[in-house]
Amino acid sequence: MTSPVPPAPDSWVSTDQRLAAGAALSPPGGPPPVVHLRGELDLATEASTRAALQLWTSTGALHLVVVTSAVTFVDCAGLRPLREVAAALAVRGGCVELSTPSRSVVRLVRLSGASTGLALPGAR
Repeated sequence: MTSPVPPAPDSWVSTDQRLAAGAALSPPGGPPPVVHLRGELDLATEASTRAALQLWTSTGALHLVVVTSAVTFVDCAGLRPLREVAAALAVRGGCVELSTPSRSVVRLVRLSGASTGLALPGAR
C-alpha cells in the first residue's frame, strides 16, 4: 500500500464546492507545512477539513500553519477539526498556528475559548 501523495505546493485540493484546502509539505527540520483553507467551515465541510488537516499531521509534522484569510464563514462544527488537530499536536509538543485569520475565524475562536489551543498571532 502506498502513502497518499500530498498535492503540489501551488495546487488546491477541492474537497467541497464551499471548501478548498491546499498545502505544501516541508522537508524534515524545515518550516512547518502550510495549509490554506478557504470558503465555509461548517458541518457540511467538517469531514473534508478534518481529512485535509490529518493528511499533513500524519507526516509527522509537529507544527502546522493554517491560513484562514479566505474563510468566509465558520461555525463550531467547522472549528472542531482545527481543535482536534491542535490537541493531537499538543500531545507531541507541537501546535497549530492560524495565520492571517479572517474576522469570522478570530471571533469564533475567541468566543469558543479555543484560543488556548490555537495560536492567533497578530489577530485583532
